[in-house]
Amino acid sequence: MTGLFLSWWFRNRKKCALPVACFTGFLVWLTGARRKEASFAGGGTHEFLKRPVRDREVVASTAKQPEEEPSHDRAPKEVAEILRTDPRGSQREDRAPVWAFLQRLEGLIPGKEGEWFLGADEALSWLRGADQAASEIENGLIGLALEEKLPSSLREYALQHLGVWAEEHSPSCVVKETLKNVSLAEEASPLSGIALSALFRSSFGPQETAWIHHHGLHLAASRLTHPLSRSIALQILGQSRAAGAEPIARALFQEATSSVREKIEALQVLRWVGTRETLEWLSSFSEASELLTATAQRQTLETLRDRWRTAE
Repeated sequence: MTGLFLSWWFRNRKKCALPVACFTGFLVWLTGARRKEASFAGGGTHEFLKRPVRDREVVASTAKQPEEEPSHDRAPKEVAEILRTDPRGSQREDRAPVWAFLQRLEGLIPGKEGEWFLGADEALSWLRGADQAASEIENGLIGLALEEKLPSSLREYALQHLGVWAEEHSPSCVVKETLKNVSLAEEASPLSGIALSALFRSSFGPQETAWIHHHGLHLAASRLTHPLSRSIALQILGQSRAAGAEPIARALFQEATSSVREKIEALQVLRWVGTRETLEWLSSFSEASELLTATAQRQTLETLRDRWRTAE
């Protein structure tokens, strides 16, 4: 099933990169892959929260196919040629056309948005490679993320890349405040969850645990939150073993209006944070009639039983 999913992903990644990225972990989990979760030591995260779209695709694909070169369909010729160079030795004048390509949406053609956004993702990855231009990269990524006139997809990509930058470097406090403010202000869009995820995995994550949990609980519990942001918040809370995630996950699983995806997410969180009482509560439900939910339900019960059997 995982192979079929990856095949589908590479055919359709243009249109649904972000939702698929979040749901992939659940589909893989439901096929029966039993993985040990990495321990949370103030900042550990699930894989889908750790890398931007482009980096996740490379990890999944490099074993099977060579690195794709930037295409003229994705970026103007001048920019595509720049993206073939090593960004580590680039100068400000080399990077200027790449920033302009992103800021001015150069080459974006109606009906071919998917190709353009793949080029934008490549451009952002290239810019992050300019490791001697920290201030420029930070300011550029922040500017793209905050510019409300830009397409939301580009702002989402910029936030994801800012998150990786903040994970791999020593970012300024402006990055931290930007991620916090975006997560607070963009509750009704995916930007809120993406910013929270970026803060969580950044070098600021351990010192901001209390804030992340407080805001994450709000996003996870509010029906005003965008579904993707709610999903990411709940995953962060579950991965970090936040006790407050347990009642929210219970309610989401029980709610008649919850989608299959939401029920599966809730069950996975219960698998992470569930107590002995959670086991008793979940055992009182009949098995779901929907196949994926039923599979998740059985696996969560099995995990909780194993945990408390070991504890005894």
